[in-house]
Amino acid sequence: MALVNCKECNKRISNRAHICPHCGYPDPAGNDEGSSEGAFGCLIILIFLACLFSGVYIVLPIAVALYIFFSYSNQ
Repeated sequence: MALVNCKECNKRISNRAHICPHCGYPDPAGNDEGSSEGAFGCLIILIFLACLFSGVYIVLPIAVALYIFFSYSNQ
């Protein structure tokens, strides 16, 4: 665990903090957590296109259900 300065109030906080305990600023350390969600979204789109072109329609609802499950479980 490293200490960094909050982008809003400039006080020392953990680099793992999701909210600054001093000022309440969201993601004060500037962690880029959205990149994994973007990669997962691209994977779902690729699965959708593969299903669309191959004619396999049973995989699509499973892929959509997985996307919804993982997008809500990360919150």
